[in-house]
Amino acid sequence: MELRKIVLTMLLASAVALIAGCQSDIIAPDVPSSPPINLQVSAVGSTSASLMWDAPADSANITGYRVWWTSATSLDSADVSAVPTRYNLTGITPGTPYGFAVATRRGALLSSKATLLWGGTTVVVPLVGPLPVLGLMASSISPTAVALRWTPQVDTGAITYRAAWKSVVSGDSGSIANTTSSSITVSDLRAGESYVFYIHAVRAGVISVPASIVWTGAARYGTTTPIRLYETQSAVGGSGLVLDPGRGGPATISTGNGAVGNVQLAMYTNGNLGNSFIIGASYSIVEYKNSDNFDRNTFISDSIYAASSLDAWLVSGPIDKRIPNDGNLRAFTIPMASAPGRGFFVRTGTPGDYHFVRVFIRSGNGMLLQGNAPDRYVELELSYQSIANIPYARAFPGWDSTPAVAGSQVRR
Repeated sequence: MELRKIVLTMLLASAVALIAGCQSDIIAPDVPSSPPINLQVSAVGSTSASLMWDAPADSANITGYRVWWTSATSLDSADVSAVPTRYNLTGITPGTPYGFAVATRRGALLSSKATLLWGGTTVVVPLVGPLPVLGLMASSISPTAVALRWTPQVDTGAITYRAAWKSVVSGDSGSIANTTSSSITVSDLRAGESYVFYIHAVRAGVISVPASIVWTGAARYGTTTPIRLYETQSAVGGSGLVLDPGRGGPATISTGNGAVGNVQLAMYTNGNLGNSFIIGASYSIVEYKNSDNFDRNTFISDSIYAASSLDAWLVSGPIDKRIPNDGNLRAFTIPMASAPGRGFFVRTGTPGDYHFVRVFIRSGNGMLLQGNAPDRYVELELSYQSIANIPYARAFPGWDSTPAVAGSQVRR
């Protein structure tokens, strides 16, 4: 921010015209603006309404607005231009409570939402809706199924939940109403398409402001028969893993065969590590003397996460943001006796052809490194996104995740 103030001062000293001409350079393109203010609704007729708002103070470079309107049985959205700051709605069901939300758009970035509840009548009646759910998270069960989980807020009255979803690609949509559970699995999605998922709390027909997340289904490997990586001294199986199906993966591979570019992940352990093992990007594990032969485009997250299973490891934010673009290939040194399991994120490929993977290490009887020497192993389960450049979750305002567990890093 201090740098921005200096730049603005210099530009003002030069000329007002220069400020206007360089406006796009002053506002960083990767920073969303503030939400709209003074959101209001007025009834135009029994089936129409007009939604109005004002631009926020930091309105420079706003390219438009996104408007949502939802009832207990419907969900719609629209993108509108920056001017005028209004949207006319038709086809409203008389007497039906509606929730409205508006966010600013700065390029592809959305602000947080300004929200409003309305009674759906010609007389605008303020409604007291239930509190919105918190901590909406998702996990891919398959390319066509996604699990959702959220945390209810303490509220009064009988609360049920409504889930709705809509593809950002084809518009395919659906909903589930009147569930009392705080977790659901949505099936029959279209493979390879990202969906926006919304969860509303509902009380006496009045809905809350929705919680939302963008997510994409992904293929699962190792669910029935876990993938095992063995220590290097073992004659039972390999210590390396090829992740990408385009290279014949997921499949274990020997780390000693010197196959150039094949090994993407690897596990390493010996007596020098005590009661620990190393797992991560194969090229980063310098204990392998031939690691220079391994794939150099496999990057992993800078944190490792604790969870009881891959299904229980739900995430509420964009995975690509968890993998630093600092050029460092990483691996983790992990205690072999650990419970529950551990997971980390992986990105493979080159720019324009990235693939994202969630790797989960199972814990058996409190041990991540299982079995007996020289055939000790780790068991892996993978969620692999076969669609290029789709990091499961896409950036959406407000997110957190399962708390990270500290892990040592090996960098090359």
